[in-house]
Order: sequence, then C-alpha cells, then structure tokens
Amino acid sequence: MLDRTADKAILADTEEFAALARLIIYARQTSKSLNAEFTSYCLDLALAAVIDEMEKAGLDTSIMAPNAEAVIGELH
Repeated sequence: MLDRTADKAILADTEEFAALARLIIYARQTSKSLNAEFTSYCLDLALAAVIDEMEKAGLDTSIMAPNAEAVIGELH
C-alpha cells in the first residue's frame, strides 16, 4: 500500500514538473519568435532549472513535451 502511494506521489510530481516545463517551453518559443532575447535567455534558465530539479528527484524528463528533447539539447 505504501509503495502504491509513493508511486502515485512520484507520478504526480513528474506530471506537475512536466506541465511546468511545457509552459516554459511554450513561453520560450513565443519569446524567440518575438526576438525577445533576454526573455528567451531567462526562460532557458528556468527550463534548465526545472530539468535539473526533475533529474535530482529522479523523475522521468521524457514526458515533458514532444519537442522537449530538442530544447534540452540546446540548453546542454
């Protein structure tokens, strides 16, 4: 029972982080299309921080968005 509860909590955390990452990715793409360089840079930092937090927590980063891997590749 405890493992099931822990699994649900991990899944919920992963989904919340993934939703946050998707929001940042959308905002980042929009800022790039507007040529808002400083905003794009700040959103790059925010996305990198979310990814870092997910990795530190041992969460799966592959569920963020279909294009997240390309974005992450740009950050690393």
